[in-house]
Amino acid sequence: MTECKCCGNEECLNQDGLCDSCGPYVDKLKHELARVCKWTPMFEDSYGDYDTSCSSAFTFMDAGVKENGFKFCPYCGGVIEEIKEAEE
Repeated sequence: MTECKCCGNEECLNQDGLCDSCGPYVDKLKHELARVCKWTPMFEDSYGDYDTSCSSAFTFMDAGVKENGFKFCPYCGGVIEEIKEAEE
């Protein structure tokens, strides 16, 4: 018998191989991971000050997004996409 890919349950598997309990949870995770938050430098010569597409702002005291190991926006949870140039 086939088990749920998430929890090992052997009952009520859907077409993705997930049980009724895990299916909605995994679908929510997929949706959350698909969210992208664009981080744009606030100023042309700025390094560390960003506007976010979720209507917030963030300042790093040292370096930028990648150098500080940020992968997800702390405000909306979206995957950070760093825009290299400030918008005019």
